[in-house]
Amino acid sequence: MLSVHGFGCNVFSVDIGADRIVCGGEEGVVRVWNFSEALEIEKRVRALRSVRLENRMRRRKAQIEINGNGGKGDQCSVAAKRNQLNADRNGVWHSKRGVSGKLKA
Repeated sequence: MLSVHGFGCNVFSVDIGADRIVCGGEEGVVRVWNFSEALEIEKRVRALRSVRLENRMRRRKAQIEINGNGGKGDQCSVAAKRNQLNADRNGVWHSKRGVSGKLKA
């Protein structure tokens, strides 16, 4: 079922053409929707959804390859940091997901 939005009152008459929808309602107003533009917008929306899904699948595949086990492994951020106490530049930053080794700067 298709809903046409834009009328505050009841719609009495609807005509659907090849590229337009014309409606007349209780308000005494005739409204014309350009159907071809709506179809073009819908095509763009579907294309964007497809691109987003493709990117999501590509990221998921890369993550699986990196982890090697097919699941969510320990992922963490490693960064060189300066230890304020002994000026040691070797350090580990722990992320919420896991722990990693040291990175030499």
